[in-house]
Amino acid sequence: MDLNDLRYFALIVDNGGFTAAERVTHVHRSKLSRRVAQLEDALGVRLLHRTTRRLSLTDAGKVFYEHCAAMLLEAEAAHESINQMRREPVGTVRVTCPVVMAHLYVAELIAQFMVENPKVRVELDATDRSVNLIEERFDIAVRARDTARNDPGLVARKVGAGRFIMVASPTYLGDRPRPQTLEDLDRLDWVGGLAAGDEQVWSLHHEQGEGARLTVRPRLLCTDLNTQYQAVIGGVGLALLPERIALRGLKYDALEQVMPQWSTAEEDIHVVFVSRRGLLPSVRALLDYLYEALPEALDA
Repeated sequence: MDLNDLRYFALIVDNGGFTAAERVTHVHRSKLSRRVAQLEDALGVRLLHRTTRRLSLTDAGKVFYEHCAAMLLEAEAAHESINQMRREPVGTVRVTCPVVMAHLYVAELIAQFMVENPKVRVELDATDRSVNLIEERFDIAVRARDTARNDPGLVARKVGAGRFIMVASPTYLGDRPRPQTLEDLDRLDWVGGLAAGDEQVWSLHHEQGEGARLTVRPRLLCTDLNTQYQAVIGGVGLALLPERIALRGLKYDALEQVMPQWSTAEEDIHVVFVSRRGLLPSVRALLDYLYEALPEALDA
């Protein structure tokens, strides 16, 4: 199998057709079409659906394209690695992280990095949804839970750890008797994450080592943790929030920790990247910067 055919195939898909790929490869579209046909014959499957107006991938083509695209990325990374020691980072880096992590830490650190690396362009996607780094072509993710272990295509570097605690505003708690047992929590209102559904189950950890499961049906469901924080400050009810977020309200008595002997177990915070792509200088530089700066920022 000629590796050039894999390259041609990936570029045809990336550029949306043979004519556009001709401009990139400087290979006539009739030759590109012939090479793809030979590739299909060699593989014994059809890779592309062709019509006069449209070109699309078959199911087999989608799987094959992912590997061809990864091959091109590795080839590019191999070429870039030769120049890495003699030129500054340049190019686009795509980063994703939870909304609150972006607001509190990541956005500021990326701004500092970009000042020091003026030829790097960054796309920062602050979202609390589950992002597939490989399929969505992100270079780096900051994740507040240890999810990277479940994906062999990712590498995770630990930068810290954190836990969730139960908090409510003094306004909401008012003259109510403070909860003494987990059962007492059933009579209180809750704020929760929209993605977790109407009924939410939390695994809690007692300071003396005991474990328990808490099931709640939130009165208010929010898309991100910062909105949950504002709702709790406003007196809607209780929430399980990351301790680092809650500390802002606890410091100024805008929040009160409920049953402080209970929290979630500590979970690692990671900087995650896609291992199979190799690392271009710009990605490596930002990855190393976050790995060095985030632990200090998290502990500040």
